[in-house]
Amino acid sequence: MRRIALLGLTLLLPACQTLVGSPVAGAGGFIADTHTYHLNPNRPAGDAPNMLRSEGRNAEQEPLTPEPGNVWPGPSAPEPTLQDIQREQNQSEMIEPPPSRPAPPAGSTSGGSAPGSAAPPSARFYPVPGGAAVGTSLGNGVQTYTDPKGGTGIVVPNGNGTSTLIGPDGSVSSVPTPR
Repeated sequence: MRRIALLGLTLLLPACQTLVGSPVAGAGGFIADTHTYHLNPNRPAGDAPNMLRSEGRNAEQEPLTPEPGNVWPGPSAPEPTLQDIQREQNQSEMIEPPPSRPAPPAGSTSGGSAPGSAAPPSARFYPVPGGAAVGTSLGNGVQTYTDPKGGTGIVVPNGNGTSTLIGPDGSVSSVPTPR
C-alpha cells in the first residue's frame, strides 16, 4: 500500500508544478536582490568617512582642535536710538540743503495753487493745525509735505479719502485728502 501511495505522489508532483508552479521558483531572485557581495554596478563608490561607516569599516578621522587665540568678537556697538538717527539726518540736511524750486511770478494762479502762494502748480494743501501743509509729488509715487512752521514729512495716501502725514519727529496724523 505504501508503494502505491508513493507512486501516486511521484506522479502527482509534476502535475502540481505545472498547475501551481514550483514552490522555490523565484527564491534565487529574491536572495540575489536582498543579499549581495557588492556585485551591484550602481553602488556608489568612494572612501569618504561616511561611506566607510555605512559599510561597517573603521573610519579614522583627525579630532577637532581648538583655534589658537581669541576667536570671539568684541562687544558690539550700541544700537543708535531713533533720536540719534534723526539728529544725523538733520545734520546731513543742513550740510546739503534740498534744491529749491523757483517761485512762480507774484499773483500767479496756475493749476491748483492758492492765489499769491509760492507753491508749485502740482501742490496739494493738507489741513493741519496752524494752517495748511503744502504737499508735493517727487515722482515714483513719493509725496512729501511742508508744514506752516517749515518742517517736512512724508504723505501716505490711504485710498479712502484720507492721507497720513508722518512728521520728521515721528508724529502721525490723518487728514482729508484734497481733491
